[in-house]
Parts: sequence; structure tokens; C-alpha cells
Amino acid sequence: MGRKYTSIHVFTQEVDRVSTKLMKEYTTELPAIFKTSKKSNIIEDESYQYILDKLKTIMKTEVLVIQGKSIVSIYDPNNTFENISDKAQKVSKISSSVAVYTANFDDDIFLIGIYNNGVLTTSGNYGEMLPDY
Repeated sequence: MGRKYTSIHVFTQEVDRVSTKLMKEYTTELPAIFKTSKKSNIIEDESYQYILDKLKTIMKTEVLVIQGKSIVSIYDPNNTFENISDKAQKVSKISSSVAVYTANFDDDIFLIGIYNNGVLTTSGNYGEMLPDY
């Protein structure tokens, strides 16, 4: 019981700018972990296994920002299904882009939504146990 997973994914053609902006604004209140590549403080790797291995080693209080070709993903263990929508809205405003969020709690509930420039475009909350939460 109590297993959770959340993620926020920003779709943009300006991944360098968005990654830098998110590192400065989103993670200012949280200790963050960034593995260095050619660009300082950003993970830039297309190997999903490598990324999964890194996710397994992260401490609970750290934030992981991964930069891809046209996407910046945020894995923040401080996010919950209760606050993920607000966090995604903030990220969408910071990045001036489309942000997709997902949240899973104990396989009982699943949340998904899309913000565009801070405005909710669509969302869904699913699960038989949703009224209990």
C-alpha cells in the first residue's frame, strides 16, 4: 500500500531553454539531482534502460529532470496524485508549453491531464477506488 508514481512531460522544440528554466524555477525549493552530460546539469540520453537505472537510484527527496529531443520530463517524488495537476500547471506556465501529467496511486487510481501555457486542456481521473481517496 502507498505506492505512488507521478510524472510531468513538457513537449517543446526549445528543450535547452525549458530545461534551464525548470531547473531554476521549479526546483528552487527542492534538492535536485542532475547528472551531467555535455550540457551542465541535464541528463540527455535516449537509452530507456539507462534512465530506468538512474530512477532506481534516486533518493526520495530528489528531483530528476530528463531532456530528450523534444521533451523534458520531471520525476519528482514529492508530487502526489493530490498536487500533480497544480504542479503541471506551474510547469506549463514556466515553460510556456504543453505539459502532460500522470499519477498512479496503489494501482487504485490513475490521473492524466494536459495543460497548454497554464490552461487545462483536458484531464481524466480513473479508478474504482477513486471515491475513497
